[in-house]
Amino acid sequence: MLIEIAQPLLYKALQAVSRAMSSQNVIPILSGIKVQADAAGLSLTAGQTGLLLHYHIPCDNEQLQIKQMGSIVIPAYYFIHIVRHLPTGSLSLGSNEDLKVIIQGGKAVYHLCGMNAELFPQVAQTDYSHTMSFPNGSLKKIIDGVSFAISSSQSRPVLTGVACIREDNQVKWVATDGVRLASRITPIKNIALTTAAIIIIPGKHLIDFSRMLNDELATTDICIQDHMIVLKTGSLLMQSSLLEGSYPCTDRLKPDSFSTEITLDRNDFLRALERVSLLAGDSDVVKLDIISYHKVELSSKTTAVGDVMEEVDMEACMGEAISIYFNGKYMIDIIGAVDCSKVMLRLNGKWSPIIVQPMDSTNSLYIITPIRWRD
Repeated sequence: MLIEIAQPLLYKALQAVSRAMSSQNVIPILSGIKVQADAAGLSLTAGQTGLLLHYHIPCDNEQLQIKQMGSIVIPAYYFIHIVRHLPTGSLSLGSNEDLKVIIQGGKAVYHLCGMNAELFPQVAQTDYSHTMSFPNGSLKKIIDGVSFAISSSQSRPVLTGVACIREDNQVKWVATDGVRLASRITPIKNIALTTAAIIIIPGKHLIDFSRMLNDELATTDICIQDHMIVLKTGSLLMQSSLLEGSYPCTDRLKPDSFSTEITLDRNDFLRALERVSLLAGDSDVVKLDIISYHKVELSSKTTAVGDVMEEVDMEACMGEAISIYFNGKYMIDIIGAVDCSKVMLRLNGKWSPIIVQPMDSTNSLYIITPIRWRD
């Protein structure tokens, strides 16, 4: 294999796929990045167990010249750092039959030991005849709007994922860690995606993909098949294994009626929560009191440190007064994910789940379990 390529272009590709790298890989071949030059162009692939990231540079790119086709796996750590420190002009990258890699840029020449590309996991051949397509900006909002609620514990692996539930001509995205829940509903035109009504996508993989969606005007195609999901946008493709197991039914968590409903300005409520949570300590407990039909009081305290109280104006209030405790950090995550100006908190007693409903969207819903706490 032998190519010439602009250093910024190669480094951009390396940065994209390096998000799939893991220091805990036990399979030696996954410590490298697969480089393949063929008639279609140059492809870079990196991965870990259950995840592959693939970046393609087409052959018609003026900053790429393929002089000899071939493939090689190059140790990722050295490959990335070498390319990063080479001058911004053109560099050459080649390999021979003895799996030796030569990287030359400026006056520097590097020789590395490569690995056999045939041992590297293959990107699956994907049938894109049945896909979901989303503008990147919309998909980013969907992912960011629910993924914060995934569990960080491996005790229930399915809760580390985002459930994608097919319902008629729509898909519901749900994440929960058992204390809070986030869900969003998006319409789709094509529902012939998979035989499974529910799939569970690793939440961390979705979060990483969202961070790479820099071009919000572009589109991402999503294809689900054979216990796997493929997300493709522009030059970037992510292939992820789905999580196995039964996702808990969350439909019954929302009560049919509520004893109290309050409407708050989203930004005012969020800023007040952030200030009050500064003294919540390790427990993160914040108390909400309805003190009139016009104001709520947020408070927290930490023994031997101090306490804080702040009043927040309400836009509207219906029902009975209530005092309720919740995890302030979790509520901040929820309100931060709301992308409208007003939020409604629906309560049904101090022990029932708190429903957070964005006022201008019936397609988003958030739930947080209150804390049993005594002053």
